[in-house]
Amino acid sequence: MAKRLLKLLGSAVSVVLLLALIAVLILSAAPLLAARNPSRPAFFGNVAPIVVLGGSMEPTYHIGSILFIEKANPDGVQVGDIITFTTPQTGNGFEGTLTTHRVTSIDTESGGLAFHTQGDANNSEDTWIVPADTIVGRGSFSIPYLGYVSSFVRSKTGFIALVVIPAVLIVLLELSSIAKTLRERKKGISSESIPPRNAEEPT
Repeated sequence: MAKRLLKLLGSAVSVVLLLALIAVLILSAAPLLAARNPSRPAFFGNVAPIVVLGGSMEPTYHIGSILFIEKANPDGVQVGDIITFTTPQTGNGFEGTLTTHRVTSIDTESGGLAFHTQGDANNSEDTWIVPADTIVGRGSFSIPYLGYVSSFVRSKTGFIALVVIPAVLIVLLELSSIAKTLRERKKGISSESIPPRNAEEPT
């Protein structure tokens, strides 16, 4: 009974490690999460993940979260929506990176559709105007702290801890299981090869 429970426990651990390894590999392989300041996120269907690097949208989106944005038609964006857009030319060194802020007003008088924005944690509106063609998506939902995991996975220590070690453990568990099976089969064959001892005939 104890051996059976240990075998079931070993199988469960193998499954958990395998699922964790797959999840980590998917997370670390996402093109968007591999770049610190991507200009265009990688969409999976209508949703794309981005890492929240700044605190301008606290407490709505916390630093270190992974924010999932959905594709959005600029014509459907309304005041109060949270949009992700390519940062305009402002001379602050962030041009071409992604910014996620809330729409405070819509501008249709500058020759085309554009938006005024502001971070929830900021005291004033952004100094720029966001043209419609720079909108990448609309904020959908976020997972706190998962962005830190992505950054850790991309480090050498994180890759070893979350990818290499689980992979080695899975291989060792599988080898142990195979070795045990071979030993049991060998033991069974050896037992079958020994002829039964004949009972002594009475004299």
